[in-house]
Order: sequence, then C-alpha cells, then structure tokens
Amino acid sequence: DLNQIDNLLQEFDDMIVPYMAAENIFALIDASALLWRLNVLGIDPGEKRWELVLKPFSANIGRQYQLEHSFMETHLMMSLAYGKISASSTRLALAKKMIKSIEEYAETTVSSDCKVADMLGAPLCNALLAYGEERFSDVVALIVPLQYDIIKIGGSWAQRQVYLMTLIQAAIKAEDYVQAMACIVELKAQKPHNKTLQRLQDQVLTLMHEEDTPAAKRTKIELPM
Repeated sequence: DLNQIDNLLQEFDDMIVPYMAAENIFALIDASALLWRLNVLGIDPGEKRWELVLKPFSANIGRQYQLEHSFMETHLMMSLAYGKISASSTRLALAKKMIKSIEEYAETTVSSDCKVADMLGAPLCNALLAYGEERFSDVVALIVPLQYDIIKIGGSWAQRQVYLMTLIQAAIKAEDYVQAMACIVELKAQKPHNKTLQRLQDQVLTLMHEEDTPAAKRTKIELPM
C-alpha cells in the first residue's frame, strides 16, 4: 500500500525465498501472489524471482495434491502466466497442460473440490492465462460472473483480493472503466483506507474524465470516405 517496491522485493528475497528453496507449498503460494500483484500493476520484479517460484511450483503439475486444491492451481497459473506468456513457449505449453488437467479433474472426479474446480478453478486459470496473453476483455468476461463466488476457493480476504485486482487491471486495459470503478468501489467499502485502491480509483477517474472530454470524443469520430 505504501508503494515501497524496493523494500517489498527485499522482504521477498529475505523472508520468502528461503522457504521456497525447501519447496514449501505455502511459501510458493505467497510468492506467486506477491509477484503477480506486482505484475498486474505493471511492475517487473525480475525474471530470476519468477524462476525461483516457477521451477519448484511447475513440478507439481499433475500431482494429485495439486489437482485437489483449486486455490493452489490458480497460484501455479500465476507463476506461468506472468509478463507476456506468448514470449515463452515452455510456459504457455505448461499453462495449457495444466488447464486441461483441471478440466479433466472437474469432469471425472467426485470430491468437494471438483465442484470448485469446475466453478472457479478452471475459469480463473483461464482468466489468468488470458491476462498473460493480453486478452483483457476475456479476463473481464471470465472473472465478473465469478466475483461473488470467489470466497468458495478458500484463502483469506487479502489472498482472494489478487483475483479482483486482476479484474480491475484487466478492465482498465480493456477500457471498461465502469467495470473497473465498480470493483474498486466494492473493495474500498471493505478497505476504505487502502492506498493502492485509492490510487487505482484516481487513475480510473482520470481516464473516465479524459474519455468524456470533447477532444477525446473527436478522435473517435470516423471521417467520411
């Protein structure tokens, strides 16, 4: 919230990385969520930090315990879909393989989580992949119908917020400012003093104002042939 990125990355290196080295699944979840938040804010934490998450995390694709927890699957997808995923054929192939396994699990397995995988796991992973492929309108279309059910995926309010932050940023990039503002206002009702949300609200208000100016409207007028 304080926008102290250098301090945040230092804490990541000092406090999270040592646990990741031991392949602690919870440390990997925290790490991927933190780096993904930076990713959607347009901040590059560095390829090496992503690699530290991806290497042990991606080894879990297809393992039974990984397939039984949609919350973990979405965080694994974050470690695959960061940046521009089309620039990495390896990450893209793993992401598609993972989504296929989730969809097969949801269709063929009877468990409490298979319903969550069908309702939330697969769509959210598809949304994260779409973000990495810069298909921002698709991200909005995938997450909006789910936003009031995301609580069912588990985790704390702060942990689940990463999905809604992804929605907000995708809506901004898709120029769907009304949807972005609606989500920001709902989150601010729960966290009224959150500085990141305030910065996003100010950004969207500026963009909406620019869109409504006469100059902006003139640029949208098509010239006659």
